[in-house]
Amino acid sequence: MGKRKVIIGLAKEARLFEGKTDIDNAFEKWYEVSGLIDQFEAEFFDPAKLQWAKKINFLRDARVFIVGIITGIIGSAIVQYLFPGIFKFLERQ
Repeated sequence: MGKRKVIIGLAKEARLFEGKTDIDNAFEKWYEVSGLIDQFEAEFFDPAKLQWAKKINFLRDARVFIVGIITGIIGSAIVQYLFPGIFKFLERQ
């Protein structure tokens, strides 16, 4: 069973134990869950391992920005040169 499922299973069990009258016994399972979550975070959310995602995100954002600038330039050129020509053509008729 995966670590995620183990954590979820223990959390459900801990939730059921919260109703106990003995406070130490009621929250004992949450300490286990907390420890497993810390291990999971240390293993899978290591910032050094996620640097590639930041680079890909930057490249994608830069590409979208550049495409937006090019689209704006083309749109401006169309409006500036094509529309006046169309209006002049329509005025002649």
